[in-house]
Amino acid sequence: MKELDPADNQRFVIERDTLLSIVEKVVITCRRKMSSSGSNDLPHFFYIRIDGYGDSIRFAAYNSLRRIELMTYNVSTHDPFSVGVSASLLYSILKELPPGALTIDMRRGFKLSNNTSSFNLDTLLGEYFPTVDDNQNIQWSPVDYAKIFNAVSKVRYCAGDSNNPKPYSRAVCLSKGFFMCTDGYRMSLYPNPDVYPEKDICLPVESSMALNTVFRDAEGIGYVYCDDSTLYLSKGGVFLTLRLMATQPPNFMSVVPRGPSTSCSIPREAFKDALSRNMIIAKDGEGLVVVNLAITQEGLVATSGRGAYTSKEVLPVTYEGADLSIKANLRYILDAVKSIQEDEVVLEIRGEQLPIVLTDKNGEHRNVIMPIRA
Repeated sequence: MKELDPADNQRFVIERDTLLSIVEKVVITCRRKMSSSGSNDLPHFFYIRIDGYGDSIRFAAYNSLRRIELMTYNVSTHDPFSVGVSASLLYSILKELPPGALTIDMRRGFKLSNNTSSFNLDTLLGEYFPTVDDNQNIQWSPVDYAKIFNAVSKVRYCAGDSNNPKPYSRAVCLSKGFFMCTDGYRMSLYPNPDVYPEKDICLPVESSMALNTVFRDAEGIGYVYCDDSTLYLSKGGVFLTLRLMATQPPNFMSVVPRGPSTSCSIPREAFKDALSRNMIIAKDGEGLVVVNLAITQEGLVATSGRGAYTSKEVLPVTYEGADLSIKANLRYILDAVKSIQEDEVVLEIRGEQLPIVLTDKNGEHRNVIMPIRA
């Protein structure tokens, strides 16, 4: 980004690809459409805020759950300004423009142009946006963001939908030991590498899904801080705050079964393919699909069906413990197997009434699934 002319104190030039990368990160925070009631739809929820300072320009967006800011430096001194432009409209325009230099002129609203095209957009005054702190008093701790993204991506498949009455079911929960997600029928746990909150916290799944997009290209060291209501993250000029849910996660470790089990190690791809073939026969719309898993001398036997249609898959395995079988939701088992990103999956069964555990070979990524009791 560079200054155009000392006299044009609210004009600057920026490469289209640079601006598109910024807007792509910011736009995920803005709302795309009004909610059904419209009662909580404040104007700034739909706009990107652009602030000019003495040596930088800040792009920011807000909604009821999170705030994101990106700083772009190396801008010569210009008059301060603060305006908001439609997030979805600006994003749509930038996607259609070719790479190259763009001129942004904010002397009379917001004008975006290159050599062949120009667009004038309506603006929202900066005063309509909330006043926020400058984050000067945050006690940052360094963090490896790649580990956070990895942990969140592994567990969030267990989140419940909007019809689930349990608030924590729509959250990724963080404790000093684990990242955890559960819908009440299944649960996924992965070690928490770097984020150590004072107490267990619940981060909305919608917000957790934004992390990788926002920080994907950010360079430098990542930092994190958490207080009673907010998770703060910062890396490479990108600052993100995520509002926590006002709920506590359940005592999830009490659900993880302990004691002797019958266990076997199964090649992940072979197990996934076998369960997918079971699904062809067993599924009936979006209803419950039951699979019976048995560890016997024949091997790992997965059977399912509906009415006269049945399916049986046998995978040769070596195992420790007594012969056991258990019924479970086939979709849940298949989801858990897909979430384990290693060549081997370990299956643990402790009886018909206790949860099934599926882990990676090292036992780090644990997936707990409630059985279907006869």
